[in-house]
Amino acid sequence: MKKLTLIGLCIALAAPAYAQMAMVGDDLPAFERIDENGDGVVSREEVNRLRDLRFTRLDRNSDGVISTDEVIARQDLILKRAELRQSRLALTAERLDSDADGAITREEFGGLPDFFALIDADGDGGISEDEAQNARQRLSALRP
Repeated sequence: MKKLTLIGLCIALAAPAYAQMAMVGDDLPAFERIDENGDGVVSREEVNRLRDLRFTRLDRNSDGVISTDEVIARQDLILKRAELRQSRLALTAERLDSDADGAITREEFGGLPDFFALIDADGDGGISEDEAQNARQRLSALRP
C-alpha cells in the first residue's frame, strides 16, 4: 500500500510540470513562466526546477520528505481556495442579477466593472506589460 501511495505521490508531483508542457500552445503565459531564461525553449533543467519548486511547496516542514499530512494539507488549501472562489462567483452573480430572476442577461452582465480601465493605469487605451504586472500584484495582495 505504501508503494502505491508513493507512486501516486510521484505522479502527482511530476504531472503538473508535464501538464504545463503539454499546454504550451494553449497557455503561453505558463510556457513563459517555465522558460525562465526566455530563450523560447523549455529545457530539462527548467522543468526540473519547476518540479523541485512544487516539491518544496508540498514539503511544508522542510524535512526533505512529503508526508501524507502535507499532501492532505495542500489538498485542503486548494479546496478552501476553490470554495472561496465559488462563493465570490455566487456573490458576483447575485449582484449582477439585478432583477433576481436567477439569470444574468447581457445588459446585467454589462454591470461588471471596467477592468480594462482599471488595469490601463495611464489611460492610453492599451495595457502594457508593467500595467499587467502591477494588476497581478494588486490582485495577489488581496488574496488570503
